[in-house]
Amino acid sequence: WIPASLEIPADQTALRILVTGEGGSGKTHVALRVAQHLAVAGPIRRLPVLIGREIDTLGDDIGKPPPLIALLRAKLDDAFGTSFASTEFIQLLLAKGRLLVVFDGVSEYSASVRQALQPNAPDFPVAAFAMTTRDRAFDAFDPHIHLSPNRISGSALPSFLDNYLRLSALRDCVSDHDLLQASLRLSGLGQRRSVTPLLARLFAEQLAAGTLTDAERLSSAELMLSYVKDLNAVSSDLNTRDMFHASSTLAYHAVFPTLQPTTVPWDVAVEAVGGIETLEILRDRLNLIATVGLTEDRLAFSLDPVAEYLAALYLVDKVGQSASNWSDVFHQMAASGIAAEAARGFLSAVNDVYAYRFDDPSPAHLDIEVT
Repeated sequence: WIPASLEIPADQTALRILVTGEGGSGKTHVALRVAQHLAVAGPIRRLPVLIGREIDTLGDDIGKPPPLIALLRAKLDDAFGTSFASTEFIQLLLAKGRLLVVFDGVSEYSASVRQALQPNAPDFPVAAFAMTTRDRAFDAFDPHIHLSPNRISGSALPSFLDNYLRLSALRDCVSDHDLLQASLRLSGLGQRRSVTPLLARLFAEQLAAGTLTDAERLSSAELMLSYVKDLNAVSSDLNTRDMFHASSTLAYHAVFPTLQPTTVPWDVAVEAVGGIETLEILRDRLNLIATVGLTEDRLAFSLDPVAEYLAALYLVDKVGQSASNWSDVFHQMAASGIAAEAARGFLSAVNDVYAYRFDDPSPAHLDIEVT
């Protein structure tokens, strides 16, 4: 799959690609597929370089060539296993559009980085780049290509599940009858919230493993939290309660300051989970988190929606069912000045986890605030 709009004029050195969509919609996958295509088939061969939340370590210096090029050089050296090139040569590759920098998860970058990252500035050192974001990160940013991954419609769910299970060599684990019933359950979830590729994938994998509950009403909270539980059962000797306590506490530190997943300083993360040993289990055995930054002094969750649901679990367990307590929480969120659209993923997760935790599909005081 490559959109026809990717036909780039041969003489176009500058290239700006924007990929927007909600958490779990496949923005990173789309951006990397596009970058892969342009690396081998574009009129100008461009080497892709992925930049994630390690960019937060640069702060206000991100728009200046030396810090940004130092980060790019470190990424290239790591990829090639040797010293890639001089700073001057990397600057030349950037100016000529030969490096396609994929800025992934821009909407989750720190406020200082978002403010300093100015792709419209005449001295911006990157001629060819792609950005993935949950929102239009830059109002004046006029991309050459704007892509937005589609949600999965109810009518497309059976074929999606069938194809995914076949490609994953899991189709024989699910009967035709169970697949049809599963599609109906997932369609029911789609009536309450959008079904993203990530949700559908988690559903398919848990369906094949037989770990889904038999409850008629499927919830996205069940999918997300069961995914984390299954990871722990296979890869860790932590008991379930301790694993969820550690991962949800860490997720809360990653999400709640901005209501979107961000990085957590290493020392804060160690204290949050109760020690380095637990943190290394979450990173090395469950692969829930990864070390980021040039000095590897920060941690980020591997999947943003999983971070949001774990943070929501922490908050729901902390606040409980008290309407007055929830009112205080939402007033605190409103006072932060964070745009409602930016917080939509986390707020939806809070609503889903509340309903799942307390078996209450319509917590009126919470629904009103989230809406």
